[in-house]
Amino acid sequence: MRGMPATRSATAWTVALVGWLLVILAETWRSIPPIAPIGSDTLSHFSGFLVLGVLAIMTLRCWHVSDGPWIAALGCLFFGTISEGGQLWVPGREVALSDWAANVSGAFLGIAAVAVALFLANRSSGTDV
Repeated sequence: MRGMPATRSATAWTVALVGWLLVILAETWRSIPPIAPIGSDTLSHFSGFLVLGVLAIMTLRCWHVSDGPWIAALGCLFFGTISEGGQLWVPGREVALSDWAANVSGAFLGIAAVAVALFLANRSSGTDV
């Protein structure tokens, strides 16, 4: 893993990633969960963590981290576990395995989609994207 000097894009992706992490924590650790139609809670978990996965891999890519997809996956797995598990101590909230599964699957899909897109772009252009 090698780090490069910060660029504007690396800084922008990092700010977006940190901001999104804070949004997820604010939503998942509120004492009163939002009222949502049945099934939309799982969709919210999935889509929120899909965005997190994309932000994580793009941030690591901009910082030239060679194992970015693996680090992003492990980080999202850890964060998904912490954000869901932390609800044990939030009044009015409960921990659900289905929410955790939606967190992790959304993040992994976001990471995989970006990794495949970058691989295909690199392959078609013949350069390191």
